[in-house]
Amino acid sequence: MLMHNRLICTGNFVRGDREQSFCQISRDERAVSEILGTIMLLAMIMTIMGGVWIFLQPYMNDFEDNTNWSAAHGIADRFEDRIEVAAIAPEGSGIRHNFALQSASILPLRQVESWQIQADVTSFETVELERLSTTEFVVEARNETARSIRFTTPIGVEEFNFTTIFGKNTFETTIESDHWMIVDVLDSDGLILHRWISWEISGIDIRTNLEQGEHRLALVNGGKAEVFSDNIWEVTYPTDLVIDQMAEGGLRLSVPLNDVILEKGLSSGSRSVDIVSGGQIVAFDQEVWNVKFEMKNSINEIITPQYHESWLSDYTLNRASGTLAGFQGIAPFERASGIDGFTVETNGESLFLDVSIQTLEVGD
Repeated sequence: MLMHNRLICTGNFVRGDREQSFCQISRDERAVSEILGTIMLLAMIMTIMGGVWIFLQPYMNDFEDNTNWSAAHGIADRFEDRIEVAAIAPEGSGIRHNFALQSASILPLRQVESWQIQADVTSFETVELERLSTTEFVVEARNETARSIRFTTPIGVEEFNFTTIFGKNTFETTIESDHWMIVDVLDSDGLILHRWISWEISGIDIRTNLEQGEHRLALVNGGKAEVFSDNIWEVTYPTDLVIDQMAEGGLRLSVPLNDVILEKGLSSGSRSVDIVSGGQIVAFDQEVWNVKFEMKNSINEIITPQYHESWLSDYTLNRASGTLAGFQGIAPFERASGIDGFTVETNGESLFLDVSIQTLEVGD
């Protein structure tokens, strides 16, 4: 009977108790082997997945950064569109819009762009007006028809008579404002001969946290500039100065001045933002002579030269090709870089100047 009770265990015939013990050990070893194999397979899979994740991590970060960067530009585009709509609304009215800021925040840029524009508004007089300081001005009328000067600021109005009609007159105002000022030179009948305006423009700063650092997108007066943490500021779209050919003859220069005042910063999240018109001031809306304008941006020192280069691109091209004789457009007032300001070359045609200042208040 014992010969019929033999068991096959790992290829050997064994008798009695040793037979059963050996077979039991063989089954345990197989179970342990299967468990170890499974663990090793899982470890291998986890190692491969970890390697794939490490390999893909930079690409995932770049994808997330690109998504956040695109979202910031989308916010900027929607903001600009809403500002254009609110700018033509009556004073005290406007629009409300919901912004999903996600990883972005919006901060105010207060008085970061300085504009000065001046021109004669009559062909019978040429006035030279220079600002010596924030309160002091020197004025000279070549044809000696100027009799008084008027200063207008948010504080009030102040007027002085010329001390002499010959040569230069120096005036000092007591109603200085760091926001805006309008100076009019008048004749004996109180008619404006020359106008000079100064305006400090505010805007918004859209900031987004990226893997490589903070990205900033500045929107000021229709212009757009951006910077990454490891780079320098770049003007992606300058303030658009439009020169049109009039149907009745002559040229028209339109200078937009949109002063966007953000009451306080807007942090990440879904925000309902009110954009309300603060009214419009028309500074120029007539034919002018001897126009001159200047712009300086204080966000970063390299932004202003980029604006100047963009505005003078057509002039520079015509200068290089030797075709300035027939050129019409924006030209440097004195030095070719535009550092002394800009004027408009009309090639003998009349020039109309359109400058309107629109104030917009933004808040949630």
